[in-house]
Amino acid sequence: MKPLLQEPRFDFIPDQDKAFMVAFNDEMARLGYDFGNKIGDGYCWGKYMVIYTRTGVKSKNVYTRLYFRDPRIILRLFLSGIDEHRAFLEVAPARPVHRVSPGSSSESDLVGAIHELPLLNHSDSVIQCSQ
Repeated sequence: MKPLLQEPRFDFIPDQDKAFMVAFNDEMARLGYDFGNKIGDGYCWGKYMVIYTRTGVKSKNVYTRLYFRDPRIILRLFLSGIDEHRAFLEVAPARPVHRVSPGSSSESDLVGAIHELPLLNHSDSVIQCSQ
C-alpha cells in the first residue's frame, strides 16, 4: 500500500490519511484480507477505491472498501451476521478500542481489529456499516 500511495495521483491525500491507510492495510493483511495491490476507480463514492477480499478463497466477497475522496478517505465496512453484533455496535463509543487475540481471524475479530487501529485525528472520517 505504501508504495502505491506515493504515486503523484494520490498527492491530494493528507499524510495522516495515508498513514491510516497503511496501518489499516497492514492489519487487514494480518487478518487474511487483501486488496490485490490494485487501487481502482471510486465511481460515485470518490476518485479511487480499494476493495478488500479474503485471501486464498475462490469466492471474492467484498468485506471492506476504502474510498479516496478529496479531502478525506471513507471507510465502508460490509459486516455479515450484523445482528449478532448489534448490541456492541449500538453502544460503541465514537473511538472504540477493542483488543484482539494474536493470530485470531474471525469476522468479529476483524471488527475489533479495525476499531483498534489508530484514527490519527480523523475527526471528519466517515465509517459506514452495511448489512
